[in-house]
Amino acid sequence: MDYYRDLLAHGLLEVIPNTISHGKTDPKVVYCLRWMAAKREPHLPEFNPLYTVEA
Repeated sequence: MDYYRDLLAHGLLEVIPNTISHGKTDPKVVYCLRWMAAKREPHLPEFNPLYTVEA
């Protein structure tokens, strides 16, 4: 899962920091970002994932 669709943003804001910190992409953040994008962009389908994240 990736935070950013844009290749430059993906590299600068996700790949490089994760490489330096040895971190992983957080699925909860991806869900939140995808949900917000679906609400903001009318051409995107409603975000309706097959599974949920619970605390």
